[in-house]
Amino acid sequence: MLLSPPWDAYVRLQTSLDDITEVNNRSWGIEAGLDAILAGAAAPSNLPTIVATAERRERHRARLRRTFSKALWPVVDQPAAIEARVELGQIQRLLPSADWQLMSSVASGMDYRSLAKNGATPGSLRIRVMRIHKILSLAA
Repeated sequence: MLLSPPWDAYVRLQTSLDDITEVNNRSWGIEAGLDAILAGAAAPSNLPTIVATAERRERHRARLRRTFSKALWPVVDQPAAIEARVELGQIQRLLPSADWQLMSSVASGMDYRSLAKNGATPGSLRIRVMRIHKILSLAA
């Protein structure tokens, strides 16, 4: 059975990927070639270049991972994280659900304009947050 040009290359790459037993630079390159065929971005003549480029990119990334391996592990102060979680739980129990939701949204970086709904204005939300801060500072 003969397949049309992009699909014969796809079958060839898929077969060579089946023969690889580990994830390595070559397997990443073949996957990139398969993705390019599926996206319609690759003609069969461009496939060797796409595969080689993806292999080279993965080799470079692997070298960076080996070189900067310590930077990949996040530095977490475990006792401080636990204490912060306990304090947040205490604050959540002190606040009504709507106030907790507002404070959580502001703390996660949402702006007041996007939080303003149901007739609330950004200014009124700022005042509400200021009052919640005052209540929490008195409770502390």
